[in-house]
Amino acid sequence: MDDADHRRLPLDVGIEALVEEMMPEALCDACLPFAFDVALEDVYAAVPRLLQASLRFTRKSAECYRCARTLELLTMR
Repeated sequence: MDDADHRRLPLDVGIEALVEEMMPEALCDACLPFAFDVALEDVYAAVPRLLQASLRFTRKSAECYRCARTLELLTMR
């Protein structure tokens, strides 16, 4: 793994843990960066990795807990 892979891994693990902890609530991709103090682009890169790496996650239309917009959110199956 290169340095970029090592930096991404903690974010992926953090998002995974937060999604599990918040169930049945969820955050949209635009609100997730606030939970981790990272750039929006980092979350945009992490979400597809999580969806590909685990069958436990899916995208589902729901209301974001933080901004109350209804859109596709990362959530548990």
